[in-house]
Amino acid sequence: MILAYQTHLDEFCENKLTMFCDHPLKRLSSSLLTCETIKFVLKWNPSEHSLSSIRALLWKTFKDNQVEVVVIKEGNSIIVTCYAPHYLMESLLVTARDNVDMLKEMGLISLTIGYYTVYDEHAIDEEVKSLMKKLEMVESERDDLLEENAKLKGTIDTLGIY
Repeated sequence: MILAYQTHLDEFCENKLTMFCDHPLKRLSSSLLTCETIKFVLKWNPSEHSLSSIRALLWKTFKDNQVEVVVIKEGNSIIVTCYAPHYLMESLLVTARDNVDMLKEMGLISLTIGYYTVYDEHAIDEEVKSLMKKLEMVESERDDLLEENAKLKGTIDTLGIY
């Protein structure tokens, strides 16, 4: 009987995510007042991934902590909303930060735990653009200073000052 249940559960978890999109997966076993929201945004096509994919993602992210998947939403990406008890937040944040590179390889666009953004691809893109503009300004100033330096050397050579 247990083997039959496990087989049925495994088959259920292999259903494509399109089946679960925009439907609550479960009622929380604890109150929202004692839980914190965790939100993954992933570059996933729902027809290519299953509930098992999300379970594997949660396992790789948080190991064996008590995180419950509540809703999966579909759009240009997959949004997975989870909840976990408040007392686990520090542990979840540390573990998620340690695993962010692996999550990026799995298609992570952003990860927010509570009010803390662990990773946001778009924010990093904006920061890179800002740093590139600053680098261009510094390089331009450097070029101007090098040109001015060359003119001063020419003037010194013309005047014969050593």
